[in-house]
This record gives sequence, C-alpha cells and structure tokens, in this order.
Amino acid sequence: MLNRLPAHARIWIYQADRELSPSESEAIQQQLNSFTGQWTAHTMQLSAAAEVVENRFVIIGVDEQIQSASGCSIDSSVRLIKALEQTFAVHFFDRLAIAFEKENRIQTVQLPNIKTAVNEGVLAANTLVYNNMVSTLAELQTSWKLPLQDSWLKRYLN
Repeated sequence: MLNRLPAHARIWIYQADRELSPSESEAIQQQLNSFTGQWTAHTMQLSAAAEVVENRFVIIGVDEQIQSASGCSIDSSVRLIKALEQTFAVHFFDRLAIAFEKENRIQTVQLPNIKTAVNEGVLAANTLVYNNMVSTLAELQTSWKLPLQDSWLKRYLN
C-alpha cells in the first residue's frame, strides 16, 4: 500500500469515470499488487506501491530515490491502466473530468462546465475538489482534496 512509501515518493493518479464496485476495486487492487511487485526500470526493481482509493482513483507511487522510473517503466504502468479500462469497462484518462464531493459521493463535472456548475450552485467555495495533478505522496496527503476556494479552480468562483 502507498503508506509504506516515503513522503517524497512520486505518484500518478488515475481517476475512474464512475464509482468502482467493491469487487472491481478488489480485483484491480490484486492486479496493482502483482504489477508493482514486479515493476522494473532498466531491469532494476522499483520500490513501488499502488492503491485503489475511494473506489474511484488508482494511485501508483514509486520511491525514485531508490530507483527512478524510466520512460519504459512508466509506459508499462500506462499499459496496465489501459488494460484495466478494457477489463472493467471504465475510463481512467479523462483529464477534463474534475472530481468533487457532494452529498457524501464523489461526482464529476467537465472542466468547461465548471463556471456553470458554480453559477447553478452545484459547486461552492467550500466544495471539496480533487487535484489529481499532485505529484508526490506528501502532496497527496496535504493538497489532493481541498475546498474549491483553496484550489486552482478558485478562479471560477463569482
């Protein structure tokens, strides 16, 4: 799991376009565990972990102070995510879908529709939004989920 990696570990976040069922999350977690257990860069084992979070996000992390992820190793992780898309009929690469919490659920809105969502009251200054651009485990813990007013999306507030 991700908590075994240091705070400086590099991470990649993949957001599902729908909530995963508990059985899907479990099956994906098993594939992630298998992948990270044998993930290499230039034949060197990576110190890596991955986790399904909130039945909505796949987060992969690697301690690059031990061994950096190479272009080829990153490509192999992307191939894994694409294979998961096919297996589970889910999309993980829609970078325009902004996730937020409302009514104890994670919902999404397309980036071009943020201003409309604010104007209609779907999103407010205190709505928790997910910043999937964080790049380290430390940032994940402190800056991943923020009130909209404290995020890069604050420019869409009235």
